[in-house]
Amino acid sequence: MHELPIIPILAFWAVTGAIVYAAKSVSRPKPDQDEDSERSDSELLTVMFKGMLPDSIAAKLGGKNPASAKKKRKKLASTAAAAGGQTDDAAKVNSCQQYMQCAIDQKAQAESAASRANSGTRDSRLSAASQAQYHADAARNWADKTASTAYGASSLAQDAAARARDAANRAQEAANRARYSAETFRQ
Repeated sequence: MHELPIIPILAFWAVTGAIVYAAKSVSRPKPDQDEDSERSDSELLTVMFKGMLPDSIAAKLGGKNPASAKKKRKKLASTAAAAGGQTDDAAKVNSCQQYMQCAIDQKAQAESAASRANSGTRDSRLSAASQAQYHADAARNWADKTASTAYGASSLAQDAAARARDAANRAQEAANRARYSAETFRQ
């Protein structure tokens, strides 16, 4: 069996890695000048590996205090979490407003069915009352979904939940009127 020469292969991979590293460092945008941008690559690697090593070993590597590096990482993590929280709240507000609109649409359909329950034959009135109750139930479901999504969110989401609940209540009132109108109809 023919053995591959290991040294030329390792040299090839080392040169290829160096070329890729150089290309990435040239194409990388220059950050604004702050205290971290003036660190050398070796210092950055040291800081990165310090986070993965126990404190006793990380202290021997030199550079900054490992405790301050951990504090800095925690601060960056909390800043990222706060930004994620704002994005999450905006998504909740958007969802709540969409759900609220669905509840309002169902309320309008329930009121339309309730108005149809005031005229026509007994069967058509009962059918309209049934449709009004269906739309009232759908409005209630949308209001419940809005309320569960708004839980723990900002006041905009809470406001959307309150408006959705109001729309569901009005839809149920329309369904009750339709049912009463259909059941009390006499020919």
